Amino acid sequence: MEFYTARVHGFPNLTVRGLLTGGVSGEQMTQEGVLSLVVVLGSSVSLVGLVFAFITYR
Repeated sequence: MEFYTARVHGFPNLTVRGLLTGGVSGEQMTQEGVLSLVVVLGSSVSLVGLVFAFITYR
């Protein structure tokens, strides 16, 4: 959870830097944003799967 909060706070600074330098940094920011989104969604799906398995286990 700590990592996710730090990532969210880091977004505005990265966006401003990407817009100022342009080109490659903007593309890198997009890739980093997609990567962090995949990490967050993947961990959420894993957590839901674990809860479901725990509830349905007999």
